[in-house]
Amino acid sequence: MRICVHSRVAFVSNPPDSFTLAGVFHNLIPVTLGNVIGGGVLMGWMYDYVNKPNFEEK
Repeated sequence: MRICVHSRVAFVSNPPDSFTLAGVFHNLIPVTLGNVIGGGVLMGWMYDYVNKPNFEEK
């Protein structure tokens, strides 16, 4: 219950002056690129590597 109350307060309170839309995009672009590379490329490569013996049997 206490966690829900604090998360609601964060949405209605005034953000600090250091919080800007430019700062959000400055952080959002590298995080998104990292997730695409990490989730799409590296995890796809690992699934292919792990399942390669299954593909060669057929």
